Amino acid sequence: MNQDQTTVIVIDDEDLFRDLLCRQLSGQPEIRVIGDFASAAPALASISDLRPDVAVLDISLGSGINGVQLGLKLRTALPHLGIVLLSNVVDPSLLLTVPKAALAGWLYLHKSSIRQIRTLVQAIVQTRQPVK
Repeated sequence: MNQDQTTVIVIDDEDLFRDLLCRQLSGQPEIRVIGDFASAAPALASISDLRPDVAVLDISLGSGINGVQLGLKLRTALPHLGIVLLSNVVDPSLLLTVPKAALAGWLYLHKSSIRQIRTLVQAIVQTRQPVK
């Protein structure tokens, strides 16, 4: 693996959208997709083994916990993890549910704002935090 690459997992309950994200991100030289999940449980079970730099999460994951709650749980396992939240709902106030002390390395994007994959790549790179 190229040390300059950012490793990413994608968690979205919409199979087609998740597949498109993974394919597009895999075509970017600075990104390496190392996992994708349709729900929170398998992502949580795999996070310690995969150890990604950034998680790209849909805010709405169907039944169970939402993307913000999942991001907080993933951060418990990997405190350096960058979080990019995606949503079809225009409501950046959802980030207000993240404790201020944990907010560094989080970014919110409306799915319609990703007209070019470079927008998401820039968000991913911005949220990557150094491992402490």
